[in-house]
Amino acid sequence: ADGMGWLDQLIVQIKALIVTGLWSGLVTFVLIKALNAWIGARATREQTLAREAGYTRKPHGGRLRVALAFPNAYFVGMSNLGLQTVYALFNADDRVVCERVFLPPRDQGARATRSEPLVTLESGTPVRDFDVLGVSFSTELGYTNLLTALDLAGIPLRAEQRSDDDPLVVAGGHAAFNP
Repeated sequence: ADGMGWLDQLIVQIKALIVTGLWSGLVTFVLIKALNAWIGARATREQTLAREAGYTRKPHGGRLRVALAFPNAYFVGMSNLGLQTVYALFNADDRVVCERVFLPPRDQGARATRSEPLVTLESGTPVRDFDVLGVSFSTELGYTNLLTALDLAGIPLRAEQRSDDDPLVVAGGHAAFNP
């Protein structure tokens, strides 16, 4: 720094910032790629259920089929005690089969299409094949997420566009009743 003017020192600092930024970006990129390769794909439905206690699997034949949706990721939805309670109450009735459905993680949701419909956790049945789609709203953010879920499930967004073949869509949860 001795004998360098302030402009020369500024140029050295700018060069150092550029080199540091490029190096940090490269290292971050390599680390993210390595972690993605090491961790691999997200857990499958079967792997998720294997880590769970208390889920219910029933045959669908002759039962009212309810897809219970929490329009968010699995880990957010499973922290909702209301969802767990409604799931248990429906499945306590032998005339009803209730399965849960969550939005895919954001990185997978962008790739999801109607050729790969939104399916339930327990049996992998497409949501649009159920008799009822029950939706639990815990926050207002769920409103727009429901639109995403309906689109991924191949269910028309507007009720008047739905046919008798589409599930009846009903909503509940404390955010469903906000003024």
